[in-house]
Amino acid sequence: MAENFQLLSSIFAKNKAGGCDACAVNLMTLWCGLICSPLQDQFLRMSHAWPSINYRPDPMTGKEQVKVLDLTLSLEKDFTCKVFDSCKNTAMASMATAMKSSLGFLNYQMQVGAIGHGEYITMEFHANKDKSFHENVLECSNYSQVAEKRETLPTQAQMLESIASKSMDDKQCPCGACRATCDTHTGGSHHIHVADNPISMLDGFSPKLVALVYGLLVILIVVWKRRKN
Repeated sequence: MAENFQLLSSIFAKNKAGGCDACAVNLMTLWCGLICSPLQDQFLRMSHAWPSINYRPDPMTGKEQVKVLDLTLSLEKDFTCKVFDSCKNTAMASMATAMKSSLGFLNYQMQVGAIGHGEYITMEFHANKDKSFHENVLECSNYSQVAEKRETLPTQAQMLESIASKSMDDKQCPCGACRATCDTHTGGSHHIHVADNPISMLDGFSPKLVALVYGLLVILIVVWKRRKN
């Protein structure tokens, strides 16, 4: 588990490198809960009759037949969407076509990535928390609330740079990995707002100035014609 969390951190964390520590924390919380929760029987079950063993190709290694345990996982929809929201703009998720949706993002980890670890997890999504896996999620736009519950996070999540820091300014994702942060950032003297198309075609347009220029042009044309005649 520790080695897997280190790999996860190197891929999805590191705010300064286009990652998001909130994303990494949420993924660690998800995997830690799936593997260690005493309530596993409420949200995780075998997909087939015992022993629910199957053989699948591993796209990561190219092996044709890998022995895996087929499992079915029940997730709360709101939790799933929030986890994806914290990860969708990280460098890794942005570059991988398979991770462009919340379903694709989790499928990539629980199916493509999990085969090498001997598991293949099919997911179900439910609107309520009853018999579905759910946990508190660090929101990417501002996860300063982590200061109050740092000790409840997985150990390796506590060691991430912005999580370990005691400065509230560090509890933000960079604009590249979390666009919403830019709209809530108040670190400067003025509020910063990021628009999808910040420069308009009419940017700097002044109707009065245009009218004045055209008015002078008309006068010059009239004067020129009179002199010519």
